[in-house]
Amino acid sequence: MYGEAEPITWFKLTQPPAIIADGPEQGRGYTDLRVDTVLHNLPQYAIALTPMPPIRALELMKQGGTYCTGDLLKTKEREAFLRFTSPVSYVLPIGLVVRQEDKKHYDHYADANHMISLEGLMRLDPGVLGVGVRRTYGKAVDNVLTQTLAGKSAKLAQVYGENTTGTLFKMLDAHHIDALLAFPVEQVYLSEQSKRPDGYYSYSIVESPNLVPVRFSCTRQASTDSIFSALEAQAKSAALQHSSQLAYERWLPFYLLPAYRARLKDAQAAGL
Repeated sequence: MYGEAEPITWFKLTQPPAIIADGPEQGRGYTDLRVDTVLHNLPQYAIALTPMPPIRALELMKQGGTYCTGDLLKTKEREAFLRFTSPVSYVLPIGLVVRQEDKKHYDHYADANHMISLEGLMRLDPGVLGVGVRRTYGKAVDNVLTQTLAGKSAKLAQVYGENTTGTLFKMLDAHHIDALLAFPVEQVYLSEQSKRPDGYYSYSIVESPNLVPVRFSCTRQASTDSIFSALEAQAKSAALQHSSQLAYERWLPFYLLPAYRARLKDAQAAGL
């Protein structure tokens, strides 16, 4: 069944709802389902699934070794030690999450497409924004945060640790912060976990208008040459792309579905 190749360690990055490591939804995250399908399609490889926080997985992959994973976002820094397949799916970028009760206040900052400029918000609104340290939110958003920090603003609350998003939502519930940055699917997952399905609202951010391609990735080692080629073929499978989309949409707020599908159609047509 496994052949004679060196065993491959596949990091399942413990970042729900992409990978759900415990609870009633264990193993039913949108990346869980995609990885299960891919590994079923590649029985010739000896693959050991290893749950791992994203930060720790990246540290190990930087050191080399026979490692692959299913949902790291492609960046120039990561390309130095990882190779990425073609996109297998697309997800909405980081958004602004607020308490549902504060939605009317934040609607004043939204444009006709119901998107909010983070730069304008940080400049005009007195509220405190919660962010995770060592987490990248995309180049444009990171630039806004860097500028805000450079101004020594008290408008940013920085959280350290491995589960910064979960901590930020607790701070939002406790009114220690007024908004936070998170993927919309994280909002849905954490609202379900806290039994507050209508407790939050997500806005798209003007500075991040494009969907984010999700790709398989492996370390730049000869020992991953074969499986990387196989993963590239899997990434181009129309059936896998469709099932990945459906699994992802299960975790999206319903009011973002029309915009997501329209942007997905544009991204696929453009071959991004």
